[in-house]
Amino acid sequence: MCGTLARIRQVLVGALVLSLLAMAGGGYALWRTFDVESNHATTPTTTVPAGPPLVTVPSELNKNGLTAVAELANLKLATKVTTAPSVSTRRNFVLNQDPLPGTVIPEGSTVALTLSSGPF
Repeated sequence: MCGTLARIRQVLVGALVLSLLAMAGGGYALWRTFDVESNHATTPTTTVPAGPPLVTVPSELNKNGLTAVAELANLKLATKVTTAPSVSTRRNFVLNQDPLPGTVIPEGSTVALTLSSGPF
């Protein structure tokens, strides 16, 4: 019986030592995340590389095709021009655009303009 009590005492002392070590390790880890000089917890920072500036696409609808291309070039946007027939939009005026006006895109992106080929 005496050996059993000694064994229980050893197990309890071992468990106590392990729990104290665990608490000390947790306290150390918590201390390492605290900025002592400013009394504020430190937060990790992430640096994201800067991409090209963003541009809001203007409305080029019902504008002369040359004017529309020049305006988009001034915003450092590329253009792709196609034509399509239209009975309601004058020849060489912008019938459609993609992306739509108000869309925010990176500088250098392409805006597709569809110009009217007539009939008038």
